[in-house]
Amino acid sequence: MRRAKDLLKSSGEPLSGIALMLGFSDQSHFNRVFRRHTGFTPAAFRRLAR
Repeated sequence: MRRAKDLLKSSGEPLSGIALMLGFSDQSHFNRVFRRHTGFTPAAFRRLAR
């Protein structure tokens, strides 16, 4: 999740691209796992981090 957070903060890459870079099968799976670990969806985290 640390790598995901770093990419969300610093990259303009779409969420689907980040999900694939991190080895998730799709964006939906990435969203579920990220939210379970952080309490935020990746999109919400990105908005708050910028």
